[in-house]
Amino acid sequence: MAGRKVSGSPEALEQMIQKTNMFVEAQQRLIESLKRDYRSAGQDWNDSKYVQLGEVIDNTCRAIGASTPTLRECVTKLQALKRALEDFNNVRF
Repeated sequence: MAGRKVSGSPEALEQMIQKTNMFVEAQQRLIESLKRDYRSAGQDWNDSKYVQLGEVIDNTCRAIGASTPTLRECVTKLQALKRALEDFNNVRF
């Protein structure tokens, strides 16, 4: 196949995979930190306002984590694209 031209880099896809995974991990650490801080605040504060804060924290954590399934699916697709590109680049014409 003369004139074969591929633009794309497995390395660029790997960077995207790594950055997406790092973002998901950072989200999970943030969720854990918020929950831990909330529990810590509850040692000295336990009234209706503390309960309200808990609802805010729960909603916040749900919102932060809501994108995780989509991001994990994105990583899976990026990995498949990277493998396909690597296979394509290894084919000798």
